[in-house]
Amino acid sequence: MPDLKNPWIRRAGILVAIIPFIWIYRRLDFHTMLSILPEVAWWTVPLVFAGTLTSMVIQGTRWWLLLRAFTDEIPFLRALSYHFISIYYSTVLPTSAGQEVLRTLFVLKKAGTSVGWGAAWVCKITALMLSLLFSVYGLASLSNGSLPRGIVFGISGFFLLIIFIGVISFSKGLTAPVRRIASSIIPAKILVVVENIREGVYQYRGKKKEILLTLVLTFLLQTILIFNTSILIMGISGKLFIWECLAYIPLIEIVSMSVPFTPNGMGIRETLLALMFKHIGLTNEQLGIYIFIALLVNVLRLVGLIPIFFNAGSSRRFFRDAGADGSGKQRRPIES
Repeated sequence: MPDLKNPWIRRAGILVAIIPFIWIYRRLDFHTMLSILPEVAWWTVPLVFAGTLTSMVIQGTRWWLLLRAFTDEIPFLRALSYHFISIYYSTVLPTSAGQEVLRTLFVLKKAGTSVGWGAAWVCKITALMLSLLFSVYGLASLSNGSLPRGIVFGISGFFLLIIFIGVISFSKGLTAPVRRIASSIIPAKILVVVENIREGVYQYRGKKKEILLTLVLTFLLQTILIFNTSILIMGISGKLFIWECLAYIPLIEIVSMSVPFTPNGMGIRETLLALMFKHIGLTNEQLGIYIFIALLVNVLRLVGLIPIFFNAGSSRRFFRDAGADGSGKQRRPIES
């Protein structure tokens, strides 16, 4: 992982985020783009805004349910406020892990380190598994064989690998050999976090109801993501590319949010979208409109300013009250 404290790395990340936008918009015929603007079905845009806001709430609810399995000291609205604050700050953080880490830091004092990091891992691994499941199903449903079979098999193999990792993460016995190897490679400070995640995930082994609800909510989140993308493309092009969105959008999100380089995957996501639009036969001008609307939807991240304003007083005090210093002791899990 690159040293993000290095100013040259940060500047390079900003360049990587900006250059794709310059590349995309330099290829546009703005006269053509302006001529097709009246043809856009603008009723689709409020639907995308509503879907995005709904998915934010569902993400926070999923996280709270996992925390609630072990502690009742974090009310739903408080957890939701932590979640929206983390969404706001994740706008400038690299990868989606920045959001997971930030909201986990908020609850360490009340939930304990193992439960806090365990909930983050369960959210992340279930999202990754279902994203790949959606993509594999979409690729299998495309009838034109537009991708080489090797790529499809590779993605399917990666999906099975993620399932295997997810399953064995609930077993201390199966992860013990990995731990012994990791302890000789990973720095002690990072190893402590890994141990907390391992312990927390192990505790979720008996929480079948919470794991099932997490899978259901994650499935709903992926469905909203596909709906938002396909309905917006339909509004711009007049065509419904449901199977293409099902196949490619989860992969685009996985890649753009996994590369720890640009703020929130910006630039990487747009480059991959440009490739997808070209692949399905849409124009550069339609891509330009899509990206413009998608950037407008990102304004919803500013909702995180509301709990910051009402709860914080100052960012430093809010982090301290939330236990973001990570000094909270492990609390005994509540028996369910």
